[in-house]
Parts: sequence; structure tokens; C-alpha cells
Amino acid sequence: MLYTLHEFNRIALSPLTYASSLIAETFSNPFSPYSYIPGSRRIAARYDLLNRISKEYKKPEWYIDEVEINGEMVSVTPEAVVNKPFCNLVHFKRGASKNPDGDPTVLIVAPMSGHHATLLRDTVRRMLTDFDVYITDWVDARNVPVNQGAFDLDEYVYYIISFLHALNKRVHIMAVCQPSVPVFGAVSLMSEQNDPLVPLSMTLMGGPIDTQCSPTVVNNLADKHSLAWFETQMIQRVPPRYPGNGRLVYPGFMQLMGFIAMNPRNHMKSYNEYYLDLMRGNEPDAEKHRSFYDEYNAVCDLPAEFYLQTVKVVFQDNALAKGTWKVGSHLIDPGAITSTSLLTVEGELDDITGIGQTSAAHDLTSNLSADKKKLYIAEGSGHYGIFSGSRWRNNVFPVVADFINAAQEDEEKQLLARLRAEVELAIRKENEAKARAEARKKAREEIKAAEAAEIAKVKAREEALEKAKQEAIEAAEAEAKLLAKIEAERIAKAEEQAKLEAERLAKAKADAEAAAKADAATKQEAPKAAVQSSIEGATTEAPALATPNSAPKSTSTGATKQTAFKVAKQ
Repeated sequence: MLYTLHEFNRIALSPLTYASSLIAETFSNPFSPYSYIPGSRRIAARYDLLNRISKEYKKPEWYIDEVEINGEMVSVTPEAVVNKPFCNLVHFKRGASKNPDGDPTVLIVAPMSGHHATLLRDTVRRMLTDFDVYITDWVDARNVPVNQGAFDLDEYVYYIISFLHALNKRVHIMAVCQPSVPVFGAVSLMSEQNDPLVPLSMTLMGGPIDTQCSPTVVNNLADKHSLAWFETQMIQRVPPRYPGNGRLVYPGFMQLMGFIAMNPRNHMKSYNEYYLDLMRGNEPDAEKHRSFYDEYNAVCDLPAEFYLQTVKVVFQDNALAKGTWKVGSHLIDPGAITSTSLLTVEGELDDITGIGQTSAAHDLTSNLSADKKKLYIAEGSGHYGIFSGSRWRNNVFPVVADFINAAQEDEEKQLLARLRAEVELAIRKENEAKARAEARKKAREEIKAAEAAEIAKVKAREEALEKAKQEAIEAAEAEAKLLAKIEAERIAKAEEQAKLEAERLAKAKADAEAAAKADAATKQEAPKAAVQSSIEGATTEAPALATPNSAPKSTSTGATKQTAFKVAKQ
């Protein structure tokens, strides 16, 4: 309801705001004749002051178009590289004349505490001279539709981790005021999980790490009231006029009233001096006032769940310092931080974050070596002086820059050492691989030689077997030839014998035939011979008896007849 009344009041005063602006311009513009009448400065000053008190302050622009680097003016272009419902990651891209790859990359986490990220304009401008700068640009919660869901302190931590991952390399992170706690938690969580993109260094500036050290008005307010009181007194619902209609928020205008209530006299004095500067025509000082309050009065709403969780976890429970803070289901353990260098910056006169609250981070990072830790207290500096103004530019920045550059150099040395070790390891592995290759080659050659010897043996055995086989074949062939020769000789001999036998038989046959013929002839002539013989015997009987060869002839003739008969029979 209060938010709606505030909007109604602002709309109701808008005609007065517009009229006061018009009157102030009329009596101060040198082209207006009314600026030359007596009392014109007084009139213009009164209406200008009325306009500045009653008007609504929009989110300022960055107004960083160029920066001087090594005596050269380099153009700068802010551009959003990552867009999320509650935050945009903005990169300040420097011109081509300056190579951003040569400088360390720094992620500045702006506070989500009622002011826009442009409050760190002076911080960014000075950092750009030496670093490649990114910054978190938080979105006014009243402009985030309800369907985008809630946003609390845990989600804040996850956003930081996601932005670090988006940069895709180890960078340096710097938290200004409120984000010191979620940044510390994010780095602790990444370290515990051995995330390869954990930051090289972490700079915490005026952040409430341990709120029990040097309590301030902010700490006392959180301890004085219950969480329910903050919820009922501080949380409002966004009116229908905005995209986040219905979202529960801690309104920016209420935060601004809280800021002013912490130092009301200082603000009244500042506005009085502004009025006097306008009266005197002291435009340079008046412009300084306008520049500061244009930024200071431009506020944004915070998501209710984020605000209430911050009040409870950071201020009422002091959970980070006590070691009881959980992000999701993970207990945050700063002791896990071992490779991220730590710088804490505190203002001697800081009335928002007391001395010792930020430097408590050194005790919590118990496993981080002392050479990676640095504590700096800005003498004579209040809360805003540690990140804005001349003390920031002349005193604090050199310390921050030296620390970041030292961390970068350490990383480069470690990287070089790792590369050297990797090269040596690669060479050693290569030599070992070569040795193994040589051993394998030698083994293969030995195996090959053994195989060749075995093959030679097998071949020799095969050749011996082949030779034996050939010799056996030749012996068999010789034996066959010999047997064939013997058989041929036998056959020839048999044929010769058969031929001789045939000839003998033929001769015998011829003899038989001749004998037969002779016998036949004998038989034919026998009667005649017998007769003749009888005749002759009768005549010669007496003498024949006296001849001694007569008997053998008869015997020879009988034998011849017998032989002829046998042959014929055969």
C-alpha cells in the first residue's frame, strides 16, 4: 500500500516538478531575458532545488566514452555480453588501439543494495586504464515480471559463478561493499569443487564478512528487529504501472530514506551548499552536487527474498563468519580457498561497514598462504571513498592494481612452470615412448628373426623331405627301370628261348615230318624190300650170316621209327 501511495504522490507532484524545472531554466538560462533581472539567481536556485527534491531520478548512463591509457585516448563501448532476468554482464570494450588481451581481466561485482551499478562509474573509469573490465549490472526488481521467479542470496551466488564461467578463463574478481559476502561464498564453493575457472584473485572492499566486528548503525538495526518486523515494515508489492507488478520488493525509495536517515545533517548541509552555489553562480561546485545526487538519488527495488535472506544470513546470524552458511545444500567453507589471492580494503572512517568486518576474511581463509593475502586500510576514507573519488583514484587504486598485477604475474609464472613441467613430462613420455618403441621394434625384430629361423628350419626340413622324396622317387624310378630292364631282359630271354624252342620244335617237327615221310616211304618200300630181301636173302643167306654189320642196321632202323613216332605224338 505504501508503494502505491508513493507512486500516487509522485504523479500528483509531477506538474509541480515540471513547472519548477521550467521556472528554474527560465531564470537561469543566459538566452532568457528573465535571467538578467534582479533576483533571478535566487528565483532559479529555489525552483531548481524544488525540482531536484521532488523529481524522479532515472537510472543514469555510464558516460564512459573514452579513457586515457598511456597518454592515448582510447574509445570505450559498454555492451551487455550476458543477459539474465535479474542481471546483465556488461563489458567495457576498449578501442582497437588498446589490446585488451594484454591486460588482466577483472570482473567487478556491483552492490545490489538499492543503487544502480553506475554508482561505480568512477571505479570502472579508473580500472579501465589498466584492466579489461566487466561489471554486473543488476536489474531493478520492479521491472522483472513475476513469472521470472524469485531471486535470493543463493541465486546471487550462482549468478556470480555463471558469469565467471561465461568469461571462460581465470580472471580477477572485485566485490564492492554488499557483494563481498556472495562473492566470498562463490569463490569458496568453486574452490571446494575444484572449479578450473576459480578466480586468480579476490578483492573485497568494505564488505560485511563478520558483522560482529565494529558494529555500525546498519548492524545495530538488523540486531534490533526480528526478521518478521523487516518483512512487515519493509516489504511492499510493486504497483501495476511496472512490468514487475505484484512482485514483493524492498522499494528503492524506502532504501533512499534509510540512507539519508543515517546522515541527515550531511545531506541537509549538502543541499544548502548547493543552493548557495547556485546563488553565487558557482557552477563547477553545483555541477559536482548534481553529478553526485543524480547517482545517489537513482535507486532501484530489491527482490524481497534476497533482502530478507541477506538480513538474516549476513547480519542477524553472521552465518559466514560462524561457518554455518549454506548455499543450497552446500556448506560454505572458506578454508577450501587455496589458489585465489585475497585483498581486503577497508575505510578508516567507514560508517556502514566497520573496521575489521572485511579483513575477517583473512582468518576464515585458513588454508591460504600468507603471501597470497593483503590487508589495506584507506586512511581518512569513508565508505564511498574506497571506491569513488580522489582517495580511490590516488590511494586505493594503486594498491588494487599492484595486487591484481602481482597475482597475474604469479599465475603466469605458475603457468610457465606448469608448461615447462608439461613439456618436460611430454619429453620424458616421448623418450619413454621412443624407448618402448625401440624395445618393441627390437622385440619384433627378434621375433621376426626367430620366425625367419623357424621358417628356414621348416624350409630346410621341407627341402630335406622334398629331397628325400625326390631321391625316393628317383630310387623307385631307378628300381622300376632296373626291374623293367630285368623284366625286359627276362622277356627277351624268354622270347629268345621260346624262339629257340620254337625253332627246335620246328626243327623237331620238320625232323618228325621228315622221319614220318621217311617212315612212310620206308613202309611203302618195305614189302618191296622184304621181297627183295627175301630174294636176296635166299641167294645170299649163307654169306649174310657171315657179315658182322647186318644186325646193327636193323636195330638202327627200329630206333629211328620209335623217335619219329614220339615226335609225331608230341
